[in-house]
Amino acid sequence: MRAFWWMGTCTLSLLATACGAASPQVSPRYAVEAGERFTPAIVRQDTVPDEAVARLEARLDAQLARADLLAAERERGGKTLEVVITDYPDAPASRDDLRSTVLIKDAERVVVGRYDVRTRGHGDGEALIDEHADDVVETLRGGR
Repeated sequence: MRAFWWMGTCTLSLLATACGAASPQVSPRYAVEAGERFTPAIVRQDTVPDEAVARLEARLDAQLARADLLAAERERGGKTLEVVITDYPDAPASRDDLRSTVLIKDAERVVVGRYDVRTRGHGDGEALIDEHADDVVETLRGGR
């Protein structure tokens, strides 16, 4: 009986180690620490217009600043909030989705957090982009 318990424990331990090694070291939820600040960065597909990227960057800066999470110029080089746009509609309409994967990277560019954001359009393209930036920051803060 003891031999079966030992074999079962070893097997489970090996499986856990093998599965852990295959998956990235990323937390599903990132807990923002007091006083922590972020530098936003946008990674986009070629199909995302420059105007949409500029609007998303501006709204992210504004929302991060409002939440006291935006790194000042002299603080840049710390944590990065990298928004990777994964799905952008060709012509945003009221029913389109904007999706992105958000990677939180430390100063060495190691991913320390990751989450996905999906925003469903309720109006025009500008409103969709603004709402998506709001969703990114709200999720970072732990609200969604």
